[in-house]
Amino acid sequence: MRAHILAALLSLGAMCAAGCGGAQGGKFANTSNRESTIVPNVGFILIARGAPLRHSAVTGPEANLLYVLVVCPGMQGELTGTRSNIGRFTSDYWHSWSTPLGEVSLSFIWDRVADTVHLAASDYQREHGNAFIVRRDPTVGTWRAQQLSSIDPQLSAAEALREIQFQAADDPAITSLAIYPGA
Repeated sequence: MRAHILAALLSLGAMCAAGCGGAQGGKFANTSNRESTIVPNVGFILIARGAPLRHSAVTGPEANLLYVLVVCPGMQGELTGTRSNIGRFTSDYWHSWSTPLGEVSLSFIWDRVADTVHLAASDYQREHGNAFIVRRDPTVGTWRAQQLSSIDPQLSAAEALREIQFQAADDPAITSLAIYPGA
């Protein structure tokens, strides 16, 4: 009898190690993501919503935890693919565009255990700012990221864009942007 109980407990432990039914872990749960297209440049603003966690249980209200403005100045193209995966400990994002020169893609990761965002080959502590600008350099085709100060966790996409524009007031590529009508 003890052997059966021990085997059942080991089996339950293995199942929990593999995900415990999909429960999220880390400092935050990522409950949803919303994207709004921007104009006149190719790009979008992503808002990741979630709530604080403790021992995989939600301990606070849901809020916007991450704002990422992606802009591709001078790029002609259309979005051909978008994917996000809210995993147990990370949230992974991937986007691709078809352009006259070929495919352009961007991926980034929010590690919800370390509460870091991996953008354009750099890691950023989200506690130092929950808003980011990711820009494609049209001359060399690489991505650059900039972390901004934190903005209010309850903003709409249009309000978040205005806050980001306020922080990047000397950058005409950012201040000229608007949310696509109807987005």
